[in-house]
Amino acid sequence: MGSIRRTKVIEIAKKYADEGYHEEGENRTIFGEMCDAVGYFAPQKKNGAPWCHTFVDAVFMLASDSKDESDKKYDAQNYLGEQPSYNNLSCGCTYGAGYFRDIGHFYDIGEAYVGDVIYFGERGHESHVGIIIDLDYDGDGDITTIYTVEGNKADAVRYGEYDVRSSYISGVGKPTFDDYYDDLNDNPEPKPEPVPVPTGTVSIELDILSRGSTGGQVNTLKALLKEFGYGGNELVLDGDFDWATEETVKKFQRINNLEETGFVDKDVWSLLLL
Repeated sequence: MGSIRRTKVIEIAKKYADEGYHEEGENRTIFGEMCDAVGYFAPQKKNGAPWCHTFVDAVFMLASDSKDESDKKYDAQNYLGEQPSYNNLSCGCTYGAGYFRDIGHFYDIGEAYVGDVIYFGERGHESHVGIIIDLDYDGDGDITTIYTVEGNKADAVRYGEYDVRSSYISGVGKPTFDDYYDDLNDNPEPKPEPVPVPTGTVSIELDILSRGSTGGQVNTLKALLKEFGYGGNELVLDGDFDWATEETVKKFQRINNLEETGFVDKDVWSLLLL
């Protein structure tokens, strides 16, 4: 068996974010291929399933310094705290958070540390996950901002930034790294010179969404609705504009004096984003 260092996990996660890795379509990724190749959570295939936690699992396998490829799976499971009794289950977010809870390694966000696995959604019903790569603190030493790398974030590996007060954060799982409190504290990377803040405006194109729509923009819609207090546990970030999503959109339209069409058009996007 090999070891996994926190610094290596962060390095690999940032590499895919910097490359802008994008899924091949229909949730098919190299990360799913890697997990399926080693039977990571057999018999359920991961390639083709929502892959935010598959990304985390694959990064931990890649970070293992084991020379034996078959051992990398067991290293990742060990460091992520996954128990043998779970090996035939999906590596979905709720299960992943459950692994950490079972071994007493799940903490509130105020206890977060670089390298931790951050879970999003209602506690016990987590729907998204990422890897913490940096933290900002206030003058009292309390965390203010969390910086992440996440898989399946709008169908790609992307950076994230969150206010620690976000109600959407469930908590963090703490892997058993060999260098948990070492490298990044003792040998911090030099901070880059600040880049001048650009001025001006930007514009983006968003699809009109309705029941039956799929993809990353549907997840963006659901996350925004949840941030505004709509939908609750019924809105699962699975990329599917289902009946529950349509009903939530209609409720949002009704409360905001819009026509209850269930379509996410310019008026709905504008209220959610501005």
